Amino acid sequence: MTESLVDRFLLLRRGPDGIDGTADDLPLKSPEDARVALGFSAEQFKQLNGLVGLGDRVFRIVSVGKSGGATRVVQMVVCRMNNVPQLITWKEL
Repeated sequence: MTESLVDRFLLLRRGPDGIDGTADDLPLKSPEDARVALGFSAEQFKQLNGLVGLGDRVFRIVSVGKSGGATRVVQMVVCRMNNVPQLITWKEL
């Protein structure tokens, strides 16, 4: 799993309009749907067992702030462990 593959998957999941949470989003109803969308073989996907699923504990958070003419974007991936968020990645774009 690479960062570019995750970014590509997230773009694909958003659907043609490129916006999360709209009617044209790619419907993921099972881990198998995610496997196909990622382009993994069954054997490759098996290596991710326990890391990919629906109702997962891993969340991607994007925060956009604007002040005057400046815009800053922070993207984080966090995992909820025992209801405590654990930071996995932090990227300032």
